[in-house]
Amino acid sequence: ARPAAEAPNRPATEEPKSAAPPRAGLARPATPRERATVDDLVRAAEAVRQLKLREPVQVEIEDGEAIAQSLRTQIDDDEIERARIIYGALGLLDTESDIRSMFVAVLGEQVIGYYDPETRRLVVRDTVMVALAGEPSSEQTQEASLVLVHELVHALQDQRLGLGESYEQARTADADNAFRAVVEGDATLAMLAHALGQQGIPLSAAREGIQQMGSYLDLNALVRGEKLDDAPAIVRVTLVAPYLRGLQFIASVEGRGGWPAVNNAHRRPPLSTEQVIHPQKYFDREPPERIDVADHQELLASGFERVEQDTLGELELSVYLGQRNPSGTNDAAAAGWAGDQLVVYRRGEELGVVWWTTWDSEAEAEEAYRAAQTVAPSGTPSLTDRKGRAVLIVLGLPAKLHRSLRSQFTSFARAIEARPAPPTLRPSPVY
Repeated sequence: ARPAAEAPNRPATEEPKSAAPPRAGLARPATPRERATVDDLVRAAEAVRQLKLREPVQVEIEDGEAIAQSLRTQIDDDEIERARIIYGALGLLDTESDIRSMFVAVLGEQVIGYYDPETRRLVVRDTVMVALAGEPSSEQTQEASLVLVHELVHALQDQRLGLGESYEQARTADADNAFRAVVEGDATLAMLAHALGQQGIPLSAAREGIQQMGSYLDLNALVRGEKLDDAPAIVRVTLVAPYLRGLQFIASVEGRGGWPAVNNAHRRPPLSTEQVIHPQKYFDREPPERIDVADHQELLASGFERVEQDTLGELELSVYLGQRNPSGTNDAAAAGWAGDQLVVYRRGEELGVVWWTTWDSEAEAEEAYRAAQTVAPSGTPSLTDRKGRAVLIVLGLPAKLHRSLRSQFTSFARAIEARPAPPTLRPSPVY
């Protein structure tokens, strides 16, 4: 077995060798027989998704260890540090734990195949290829086929809809979760459409049920795994939501204008997870409310510096507000989100948060405020306040600064009330 980095140099017609035990994991090109199997699934993906590949997809077979090694190289150090600072400051991640290893363990457990837009290759877990070689009617073979149809849709997205370029765009955490919901929801719906088609059932027969499942969808119950179950809620939810919430969203889009409407959603993705969770807000083009938290002079004078800022959106706010719930989320309290900006300040080893959020109404702001009070940490300085339809959350900053932080927030909240609500733009067709 060769290291993964050397695997593409092996001729495609060479059968895998097994004389030496794998050290860093087995990675090899697909054999001609395996390539033919994948080509059959390429045709299935093209048919269901109504798109054609422009060029063949490189296929590589990797075992679990090789996939884990690949994942380690793809996890960016800057993103790990950003997660440690933001979610650590919110109390959603243990900053003392090995966050990189936790991510790799969770992903390695779940990933049985993936398409890499950067290298434009389809990586298939070796056990999946073994399953594909079994009886066509067996459950394992059918499941393996569905997985590859899903991943081959990503190849179609890359070659026909600019997936690789889209991944490179800078986004907030909220907008990135929304974008990934389009990518994964599209592939998941296509996978389901393929499975239904094999049984002679049109997608239209299941679409309504998919669209309506959002009101009772339990992300934690639907996707399980030992490492995933042990992971913090902020990891579990943001990993699973693009597939399941994205499925619901894309089903709504496809229901309005078919697969051409889904193509358009790639070109004009939802601006927020609010638009994903509530698709009508996407169709109505209801924009998120823009919020800019100005630097607080007393805070800076105390030696704190701004180190991170982001918009977390309805999905991640649900995780923050749901810390006391068994599910790890509080969807009801997060509904009604209009906008937010979170700023993390640091002084030495201290981390503090100033988080301004706005809501569609005072009633929804009050619900979010009460939920935020219940999850406020004990034993450390914190402040939760509401003015009108705006809610303030302060964590980890000295109590002597709370009065001036509240005063700055009050000025912001009054300005919010004085200006018109965010306009609802003229709806544009999605088909």
